[in-house]
Amino acid sequence: DLDQVLNLYKLDAIQNDFHVERLSLREIAKDSINALKSSFIEQGIFPKLDAGEQFFVYSDSKWLRFVLHQLLTNALKYSDRGKSITVRVSATQDEIVLSVEDEGCGIQPEDRPRLFELFFTGQNGRLRGESSGLGLYMVKQILDYLGHRIEVDSTVGVGSKFQIFFAKR
Repeated sequence: DLDQVLNLYKLDAIQNDFHVERLSLREIAKDSINALKSSFIEQGIFPKLDAGEQFFVYSDSKWLRFVLHQLLTNALKYSDRGKSITVRVSATQDEIVLSVEDEGCGIQPEDRPRLFELFFTGQNGRLRGESSGLGLYMVKQILDYLGHRIEVDSTVGVGSKFQIFFAKR
């Protein structure tokens, strides 16, 4: 889609378009879910937010929202009516973790290592026919630039969990 291509183009300019500030992950998550409210309703999928008020991180608001929008859009794309998508924020000793958890079709194990490659479309993307291979590539580039780590855990037929790790400062 055109927006993705334009954003891909903007990735080159991220250094000039970058503003780190203290952010509430709960607010970012809530805004991101609300921005996709009509998609959730249309597809009959229930968004859940499990995030306390106490989780703050240092990041770029605009780019973090872009990442979350992309992860939620993917979760919606690969989930069926009646299922739910949960955005959860939790903490370990050293990190704060933001996760997007769906009950979708899951990702084939052989596709997982290449998920973040440019133009890679896994089996599900080909089957559902809506994958450009740009979204997760951009997510990874942005998070690398912001200094945050992303990990994926997925079980075919059960769902996927994308976790973003923020260092506690």
